[in-house]
Amino acid sequence: MNYQPSAKLIKRLNDCIKIKSTKINRRTSVAQQVNFRLDWQLIAEIEQIRASNSKLELDSKNLTILRHYALQNLPLESICCDLDRQSPEIIYSDSALTFATQYSANQNQPHVTLVRSAIDLEGKIFQQVQKQLCQDTQLLEQISQAHYWLVLEILAQLPLRSRTWFAWFRSSCFYLISAIFCSLIWDFIPFNYLLRIIICLGITLILKLVFKILIMKRLKSWIIYHLLYGFLAHSLLGKKIGIKLFSLLLAVN
Repeated sequence: MNYQPSAKLIKRLNDCIKIKSTKINRRTSVAQQVNFRLDWQLIAEIEQIRASNSKLELDSKNLTILRHYALQNLPLESICCDLDRQSPEIIYSDSALTFATQYSANQNQPHVTLVRSAIDLEGKIFQQVQKQLCQDTQLLEQISQAHYWLVLEILAQLPLRSRTWFAWFRSSCFYLISAIFCSLIWDFIPFNYLLRIIICLGITLILKLVFKILIMKRLKSWIIYHLLYGFLAHSLLGKKIGIKLFSLLLAVN
């Protein structure tokens, strides 16, 4: 079936995704779960999209917020441990990623949570279904399928893609700088060529270790800290910039 969701439908699907958050201080909020606010029309349209094997197109805003939510639930203590002292209010979340589908039969009725799924760091899934929903097998099947489709589509788009070109660019710049540095000190070393080569290789190795351990590791920690709890966490633009920077650094080993 050749079916392409309209731009209006894509917007409606993105609008139905809401993040439930809790403030931990005046400026910082921690996301608790992702809510899908559905009605009968959206469920029918999701069935049509599923039947055509089409994908959910997350807009940049939702993708940024969802990735930020996922980062908040990763075990980042080992990465950010050097920055703990900067804020006593840091809270490392070890909770599962939680997705809840809220359904309203018509516009006059409030949305009610019918299905909730929690996925922990080990990949275990915990499922909750409202008791009354179990009595309506047709509605249960429709809502469950829409719920699982939305969850799977989101999970497929959450991983950050490392930028291999950045790793090559960073390596090229590093070795170019090392070559320039070694060439400048070459004439100032009063030894034979073999010793000069050994000294230059040693200097290059030391520079690489300093750059990798002291600079890049610290930079990753700094970005993660401010992305989750610092100034990058206070606005959508800041989150976008922080996630972009972090995805670039993923290519640096």
